[in-house]
Amino acid sequence: MRIVAVDIGGTAIKSGLWNGEAIEQLKETDTFASEGGAALMIITPLLLPVARQLGINDYHFGLVAIVNIMIGGITPPFGSMMFTTCGITGCPISEFLKEVWPFIVSLLVVLLLLTFCPFLITCVPDLLYGAA
Repeated sequence: MRIVAVDIGGTAIKSGLWNGEAIEQLKETDTFASEGGAALMIITPLLLPVARQLGINDYHFGLVAIVNIMIGGITPPFGSMMFTTCGITGCPISEFLKEVWPFIVSLLVVLLLLTFCPFLITCVPDLLYGAA
């Protein structure tokens, strides 16, 4: 398969054949498939129609989904942000978790507020664009 140009993570693959070298280059950028982005790309088309049928505002659904994915990124077992941070800083995961738990608790409180008080999310768009 021929490609013209792909820019992923600041690395451009110029016109050429899609071969093993190109795939290795994508792997080196480490942005080929990030869990958060992939999760958002998978759940949005699947769950947005269901949310609309249940009368959930699109903004509300999107922000709750993003906050959920963010919490998943810093908590085990799939905490990609946690593993990246610990890998770069050399901090043991146990130490990281000891220091980050207040932030996780606060994020869970915010998630509960956003989930059960949709007005917090929709008030500004409703003021700017009118109620949907």
